[in-house]
Amino acid sequence: MFYDFNIPYPTSAADRVGYENLKKILVQLSKYRRGVVALNHTVVGKVNASQANPILPVEASPDIQQLSRLTVVADDVTHNYGLHSNNPTVNAFDLLAIRTSNEKVFAAACSSYEIDIISLECSSRLPFFLKGSTLGQALDREVYFEISYAAGIRDQNARRHLYNNAKRLVTVTKGKNIIFSSEALNALEIRSPHDLIAFGVSIGLNQAKAKDCITENCRRVLKRSETRRVTHKAVISVVSDKSAEAVKKRKNEADNSQNAKSRKTQ
Repeated sequence: MFYDFNIPYPTSAADRVGYENLKKILVQLSKYRRGVVALNHTVVGKVNASQANPILPVEASPDIQQLSRLTVVADDVTHNYGLHSNNPTVNAFDLLAIRTSNEKVFAAACSSYEIDIISLECSSRLPFFLKGSTLGQALDREVYFEISYAAGIRDQNARRHLYNNAKRLVTVTKGKNIIFSSEALNALEIRSPHDLIAFGVSIGLNQAKAKDCITENCRRVLKRSETRRVTHKAVISVVSDKSAEAVKKRKNEADNSQNAKSRKTQ
């Protein structure tokens, strides 16, 4: 089974070309046997709690499992982007990712944001240096770094940046916690699992770790996402239980006080 966690979802319901391209992408992916894909919705700035998940399942092969993903583009560390599990909009998606060109936001994403994926803009020059101490915090928290390859197919300069940035990421992380996604806009930009393993080897991974980038690491991302969302539900449940107990305790105290006053008057 293979995984592709970044298939852009059309931004408008009227985008017929976008939907047709999306269907063709899923047809192309179905040729590589069973797979799991994430249809990606991108939001720039804060994620409002009133926003709905616009992603609907697309007609495709039953061999392709479709998930929904929210990617937040964030570039100011002082802003509250709503990246927490008690935001109902965040919980409406299967996966949560962030993309940033700001070093402070990147550091916060590695150290504290409740996310599953940090999506690096590898097809252009990164505006900050990838530091081992910063990335190490993400590794410790089981947050995964995404390398999207399709932009490198469209443009030669983008391809050069893609290889340079991907090699640096592999060096700093020692090949850990990396996933490959397409971010493809049409079916011609999809590459086979065999091609992606070869790409992984070309940026410094061995074959086993390259294969993990489209298989095992993706399964771990799903596990993290599930844990993140289930933990939130568990916390809400505990808080609700404690609140109910507190209300019951206050009611009992009030009843006892009232009974004591009644006995005194008698």
